[in-house]
Amino acid sequence: MQSSTYENWHASEAIDGNGDSESGDYSCTHTLLEDKQWWRVQLPGVYKVAEIEVTHREHFKERIIGTEILIGNSAENFGNNNPRCAIISNSNRIQTFQCRGMTGRFVNFYNPCGPNIVTLCNVKVHGELVPPPPSTSTLVMGRDVTLVVGKRLCWSDAVLYCRDFHWDLLSIRGPEEQEMIQQLVARAPFPPTSHLWVGLRRYFAVFAVPYSSVYQANKSIMRSSWFWMTGEPMSFTQWEQGPVSSRPPKPLWQRSQYGAFHMEPTLLR
Repeated sequence: MQSSTYENWHASEAIDGNGDSESGDYSCTHTLLEDKQWWRVQLPGVYKVAEIEVTHREHFKERIIGTEILIGNSAENFGNNNPRCAIISNSNRIQTFQCRGMTGRFVNFYNPCGPNIVTLCNVKVHGELVPPPPSTSTLVMGRDVTLVVGKRLCWSDAVLYCRDFHWDLLSIRGPEEQEMIQQLVARAPFPPTSHLWVGLRRYFAVFAVPYSSVYQANKSIMRSSWFWMTGEPMSFTQWEQGPVSSRPPKPLWQRSQYGAFHMEPTLLR
């Protein structure tokens, strides 16, 4: 995003991986010649920024002088009120600035003087994600369990979220742990969804096809083909005898040619 755009020199040109510093082929950004011009990138999360590397044009290098590099979480004034990491004081084409762990999700290049033009060819932000503060935690059977996600995520996104910020999705090893986790969920500072993800995964690929409005999975889901994220196997052996029912499945019913497996703890799905 930038304050204005000259012809086809769009804001995205600074983060497309193309470090060509000659903007004749529109490989750089370019604002209009106006007061207080700026360029901004929004990071995918809140980062602790170690350093920022910037490449600008081979020609008109003096335009970069006086540009401030800002980092923070505020979107006020388009992010131009955030704390300053550095002021660019020379016209070297490629420069690296140490930001020493400043945190934020917005990185701005802002020239408070005017009229001026902000032109950038390549911007690289080096840092690490800042973990969010835990919301609710408790000790469950010797394990420190933290409930942190207050939004809807698919299973794969939930796995990546936990691995980025903590350890992994939770494994529940028995009824006692199940009850303790339910108590933890009841104390959550946000309203939980009707079902919560836990770290149960299928080891083999499953091929499922619609059959009489129910799903009949192949044999690979049977027996010891389920694992907790810790690697511990989870064997399903309580398969219902008789033909498969056409009634809608309840939570954690798994249908197969052998029948339906019953497992209905309210936390799992």
